[in-house]
Amino acid sequence: MTPDHALPSRARAWTMVLLLTLAYTVSFVDRMVISLLVEPIKADLALSDTELSLLQGLAFSIFYSTMGLPFGWLVDRASRKWIVVAGATAWCLSTVACGLAGSFGRLFLARVGVGAGEASLSPAAVSMIGDSFPPERRSLPLGVYVGAASIGSGLALIGGGAVIRAVEQAPQIELPLFGIVRSWQATFIIVGLAGLIVPLLMAILREPARRAEPQFADRPQTVTLLGCLAAHRRFFACQYGAIALYGAIAFGLLAWIPAFFIRRFGWSAAETGLKFGLVLLVAGVLGSFAGGALASRARGRGLATANIDIALPAIVLVAPLAVAGFLAPQAGTALAFLALAWACYSLPVGLLIGAIQDVAPPRLHGRTAAVYYLVIGVLGLTFGPLLVALLTDHVFVRREEIGHSLAVVAGLLAPLSALVMFMGRGAYRRALSGA
Repeated sequence: MTPDHALPSRARAWTMVLLLTLAYTVSFVDRMVISLLVEPIKADLALSDTELSLLQGLAFSIFYSTMGLPFGWLVDRASRKWIVVAGATAWCLSTVACGLAGSFGRLFLARVGVGAGEASLSPAAVSMIGDSFPPERRSLPLGVYVGAASIGSGLALIGGGAVIRAVEQAPQIELPLFGIVRSWQATFIIVGLAGLIVPLLMAILREPARRAEPQFADRPQTVTLLGCLAAHRRFFACQYGAIALYGAIAFGLLAWIPAFFIRRFGWSAAETGLKFGLVLLVAGVLGSFAGGALASRARGRGLATANIDIALPAIVLVAPLAVAGFLAPQAGTALAFLALAWACYSLPVGLLIGAIQDVAPPRLHGRTAAVYYLVIGVLGLTFGPLLVALLTDHVFVRREEIGHSLAVVAGLLAPLSALVMFMGRGAYRRALSGA
């Protein structure tokens, strides 16, 4: 480990952030493109909304969640860039396998592979960013990195919509090496193969040196993950709990908003991909960058708890904006409200993982990040899409009423997430002060 003065140059640090952001973008394209293909998959494989929610949520999250902790342990000990190279190769090839699946079972297994590969990325990325910037300057690069979630989701919709538009004249097309496949299968194959650029670029990345921070030297209880979690149990319990609720909103909405516009307003998949994809790109990037910039500026002026203080009001605003969007009578009005809701949603995301890095020592950044993505996977990614589907199938019954299901999820979970996070603010302040 190296002292703080051995940080990489600013140019090299930001080059690494941009490459990691590209990797995260590609991972979200591969993860989220299925949301635009709900209707053709449902028709070809004769699936219910609940079965589709399992493909979008549970299938992905099984290994994405369970492999996170082993990867986090490995990230804190081994070469992080080669972990990402191996994981990126695995998730891209698994995305191709999604395109070769002809049944629910095979598609489920391929989605499991996508999740297993992607579990390697964020613990490694968060650790590498933490070793490249001092604490008061981490919020912005973390905001840039997590902004890739919106970039990737938006590109998944835009790119997936473009592929669908190109092949919508024929239910089947012929691809070199793969033969005749359905149009939705072609989408998976194309985006999976294109993503293989990530492991090639990551292989040439220069990994930052690991470093220690002197403020943790007098806290021997933080040497182990369990010791660190126990020493700051109120903060971690509230922060991870709020993150689980917040993640359920994101993945519930991302999984079903395309279906909302298609079912409620009669948009085509291509039209939905373009319009809502642009919303994710613009609103998500602006929100993520704004959150990081505001927190960095506030911390530079001495507000140590800026990560949580800036996150809370943005989280609260998500509920009324999202509900207004899902209950709007016109598609344009709905899209406008959802754009504002997504900007507010994206603003705190980098700050949430940044607060965890503030409390955990560098030697545990990989593992505490792995726990972060574990709770997102087990609770957020699994139950978010499933909750929306269950409400649609069993409460509102009519498929056109999916907007009501989405409104319930966003309207209830956003304020609850803010409340849980607020309950841990005092513990966060005490942890930062060393009390």
